[in-house]
This record gives sequence, C-alpha cells and structure tokens, in this order.
Amino acid sequence: MHSTLSLTKKTIAGGFIRLASLVIKGLLQLVVLSFFSRVIPPEDFGVISIITSMLVFVTMFTEIGLGPALIQRQEINSRHVGVAFSTSLFISIFSYALLYFLSPLIANFYHEAQLVSVTRFASLSFVFSGLGVVSISLLRKELDFKRIMVVDLLSFVLSYGCVGVYMVLHGAGIWAYITSIVVQSFISSVLFFIIKPHSLALTYHKQEFKELFHFATSLTMEKVFNNIGRQGDVFLTGKFLGMTSLGIYGRASQLMDIPNQYIGQALDNVLFPAMSQKQNQKEILQSTYLHSISIVNLFMFPASLFVILLAPEITLLVFGEAWQGVTLPLQILCVVLPFKTSVKVTDSLVRALGAFYRSAIVKLIYAIAVVVITLFSWHWGINGIAIGVDVAILINYTITTRLAKSLTDYQAKAYAATYFSAIALSGLIAIAVFPLVFVARNYWLLSTWEIFLMATLLFIGVLAGSLLLLPQLFGKTWNWVYSLLLSYIPDRQRHLVSIKQFLLKNIKSK
Repeated sequence: MHSTLSLTKKTIAGGFIRLASLVIKGLLQLVVLSFFSRVIPPEDFGVISIITSMLVFVTMFTEIGLGPALIQRQEINSRHVGVAFSTSLFISIFSYALLYFLSPLIANFYHEAQLVSVTRFASLSFVFSGLGVVSISLLRKELDFKRIMVVDLLSFVLSYGCVGVYMVLHGAGIWAYITSIVVQSFISSVLFFIIKPHSLALTYHKQEFKELFHFATSLTMEKVFNNIGRQGDVFLTGKFLGMTSLGIYGRASQLMDIPNQYIGQALDNVLFPAMSQKQNQKEILQSTYLHSISIVNLFMFPASLFVILLAPEITLLVFGEAWQGVTLPLQILCVVLPFKTSVKVTDSLVRALGAFYRSAIVKLIYAIAVVVITLFSWHWGINGIAIGVDVAILINYTITTRLAKSLTDYQAKAYAATYFSAIALSGLIAIAVFPLVFVARNYWLLSTWEIFLMATLLFIGVLAGSLLLLPQLFGKTWNWVYSLLLSYIPDRQRHLVSIKQFLLKNIKSK
C-alpha cells in the first residue's frame, strides 16, 4: 500500500506542476483566441482549423512514436537517443516535402486556393518539431515538468502574444496565426535542446532502431486511428459545409477541448512515465488508474456543467457577437467532456503497458464511428455533427474502459465509485448556479460580464466549499488527495489550514 501511495504522491506532485503550466497556457490561449476571433473572419478560421488538424495528424508520423518509445523503455543509451533523433529529423523533412507538393491537391479538395501557400508555410513546423522531439521526451522521462512548463509558456507568449499580435495589428490576418504556429515550434525546440542537449550526429544502429521501432510502430498505428477519430469531423465538415461553417464548428470544438486537452495532457505527461516505471506492478497500476479516473471525474463533470450553463456568455466574451452560432454546438460537445478526458487516462495506461495492438483496434472502431456518423449527420449542419461526435466519443469511451479493465483487472464496483463524488458535486453546483443564471438573464437583465462573473464566483465558492467542508461526501480519493496537498504546505503555514478543522469541529458540535 505504501508503494502505491508513494507513486501516486509523486504523480500528483508532477501533475500539479504540469497542470499549473497548462492552466496558465489555457488562459493565455483563451485571451489570444478572443483577440484573433475579433480580427479574423470565420471563413479564415475554417482554413486555420484545416491546417491545425493537418499538423496534428502529420506530426505523429514525424515522431512515429520514437519520443514515447524513449520514455517507455526503462533503460536507454546514447545510441537509442541518436537513432531517435536521426529518424525523427529525417521523417520530419520528408513530411514537409510531401505536404509541399501535395498542397495543390489539398486546396482543390476544399476549393480553397489559399490552402496552397498556407499549407507549405505551416509545414515548416514539422522540421522544427523534429529537432526537439528527443529533448522534450528525455525531460518527460525524468519527470522534469518545471522546465517543460517554462518552455511551454515562454514559447507560447513569444509566438502568439508577441509575433502573432504584432502581425495582426499590422494587417497580416490569417498569416499572423499561421506564423505563430511555426514560430512556436521553432522557439520551443531550440529551448528544449538548450535545456536538454544531445548529440546532433545522424546515426543508425540496427539493434537500437529495432528496439525503439517495435514500440513506435505499434504506437503510431494506434495514434493514426485515434487522430482520424479526433480530426475526421473537422476534415469532413470543411468538405461538406464549407470554411465558414467549419470556422464556427472549429471554434466550438477548440473551446470545448481546452479543459480536456490541458487536464488530459497534464495527466498523460505524468502518468505515462510514472506507469511505465511500474509497468510490472499490477496493484500499483490499478490503484493509480482508479485514482486518476476519480480525479478526472471530480473536476471534469463540474467543468462540463459550467460550460454548458454559461455557453452563451462564454461565446460572447471569448469570440464576440459574430460567433453566436458557436453556443449550441459547444453545449452539445461538452456533454461528453468528462468521458473524453477519461479516455486520455486510459491511453496513458495502455501505452505504459505496450498494449497497442489491442488499443489500435479500439481506435479503429472509434475512427470508423466518427467518419460514418459525420457522413450521415452533416445533413443536419454543425449541430448534427456535434451530436454524432458525442455518440462516437461514448462508443470510444465504452470500449476503451473495457480494455483498461482487462489490463488492470479492477472491480466494476470500484470503477463505478469514481463517479459518485463527481455526480454529487455537480448536483450541488447545478442547484446553486442554474437558478442564479436563469434569474440574471431573464429578470435582472445583467450584462454578459456581470452574469459570467457572478456565476463564476458562485461556482468556485460552491466547489471549494464543498471539497473543503464536506470531504467525506466525495470519497476516499479526494480525502487522500487533500492530505497530499497538505503535505506540500510548510509546517509554519499549516495554521492557515486549521481553519477547515475549526469549521468542521463547530459544524459537528452543532
């Protein structure tokens, strides 16, 4: 039991650091997205959605899983590092050249001429990313999330906050956003290499290549199917509904994915190397997995509820009046937000155990579901596509959860218990926030900012108050996480926390 707690405490400590950086980055992304949305029209954002989805899809080929392979292997040497760097760089350059020559065909497919020049320029990010794959993978293997946090935030601020904003203010339009993508990949790769340098010699060693490539090919196949599922709706929306509709749908999808992406990414960055180190200790893996799912549910259910309730205000504040069509698809997509994030936790488990062929079958089913359902649902517009994507995500979640059960042999009762606390907390928040929002909209006639601020403060108050004053309501996981949080507070500051014990004592005495 002690080993389980030791692993999870380390996991949560790293997760706090990673989550803090990603929360800050998410907030910065919202500010930047809000700014760009007011100067770039929806049809240009449709082009941006195509480009960003394409970059995500092709990037996994440039890495071919060699970065995660370095993390997953318990022992690596300089030859593994050299092979991973050489292979990633070669494939990155090849991917750039391939997209450069295929860009006219991509533009013809979407009947959008500017996709030629935009695709060719954005593809430079592959080359820069290929230079940084090994360095960031080694940092993740060492759980060095403090320095990863610094690089992530600094590269984002310099690229989007400085270069992007400057270019927009000088009339660059869509090119400001695309340039920011390329500049960020360049800055982050350079900084990661400075922090974690390695040999730049291009080498090939057969044995080390086979050891890494066996893991990498399995992972890449799984990631291909997963990314078809994640990006298939975007590609097909642009084809059948046009760039303007895609711009609106893409913003709804992007906004919904911010909490999922950052919380899920924080957990994945920490859980994958931690689980890889304990991949032969089933009891620890099972405990870590269930604790992680419980934490995801505890925070993602309220987050999903919050976005659904305040979607009209969030849309207006982030995007402005021209983007009100984002509201309904955003609400639809947020219904399955907790389940989508839970899948990320399961993916970390699967990769740590190397069960890629089984996972690839699951992701293939997911990809087929997204494509088939989107081909059927686009006739009902972007709202129909959003509903179809929800169905596909639930299919993926159901099958992925069964895969996790077979890998860790957890009890169904224990897994079901991970939802009780989240449902209870969400119920308390709904009871408190929904009446206020309804009255504020329909009777008090408050401004958008006033409604959002009032609801946010009440949401935070109910969330924090419930977790601190009623920890017994939210199960053993939260009590345990709470005790771990206290362990990071210096002794001289712990008297501040005694307020909670004082309140509990008085409540019980009454």
